Amino acid sequence: MNLKIKAILADYDGTLAPINVPRNESRPNEQLFNILAQLSKETIFGIISMKDYWFLKQRIPFSRIYGCIGGFEIIIDSKPFVRKTVLDKFNIVKNFYKYILELEEKLQCIEIETKRLMNKMIIGLSIDWRQCRHTPYLISQLKTLAQSMNFHIISYDEPFIDLIPEKPDKGKAIKFIKKYLKIEGPILYLGDSPLDNTAFKVSDIPIGVISNNDPEKLKAKFFVKFDQVANLFAKLIESDMVFDEKRLPIFKLV
Repeated sequence: MNLKIKAILADYDGTLAPINVPRNESRPNEQLFNILAQLSKETIFGIISMKDYWFLKQRIPFSRIYGCIGGFEIIIDSKPFVRKTVLDKFNIVKNFYKYILELEEKLQCIEIETKRLMNKMIIGLSIDWRQCRHTPYLISQLKTLAQSMNFHIISYDEPFIDLIPEKPDKGKAIKFIKKYLKIEGPILYLGDSPLDNTAFKVSDIPIGVISNNDPEKLKAKFFVKFDQVANLFAKLIESDMVFDEKRLPIFKLV
């Protein structure tokens, strides 16, 4: 299987950066950062993540594409495109965030991360209790309230959740990117969670990233260990972006 890759798209948490660290420490290591910078000069490179533009731009400033908040906002060459149905639900997020701000003294070890569009409009929230010794009772209360307000709640294996107005779809984001940029040829996508399955489905070369997650939940064709992602990209650069599975640090599940 030798294919000339035309674009590489990747998830962020658990794929390009470790997932089990505080938000302010989340970033690719120096080796991977430098390789990604070089990769972005060799092919179309982008990120499709549940993080927002402001988080991603600060950590990977050279990306041509930012598919943010699961595809709610797609930024290509600094031009934003936003899903209209998400904008229609802005007041739901606004009211929930206002309620959380009133609980400031009760939050203690709980960290609240806003998910903002490029224009700074808040369109989602992350509730993170990784720094707590135990799951605070307040988490259950916030989940119940979010359900009553018809939020789409995304739970992870790690102790944090995302609250967004509707279901994300990274696959739709890839289809939009491909059409807008008129990409003719193979797209390689890397991700580490079931949220990436829609992206795997529409990618020509779907690669699941394995760390502490369950690879059986990933509908990818190939797999790579998290600590080998930099090596994978380095070898693709060396091969002039030709995908040859025999020469790459990837494998299949049997």
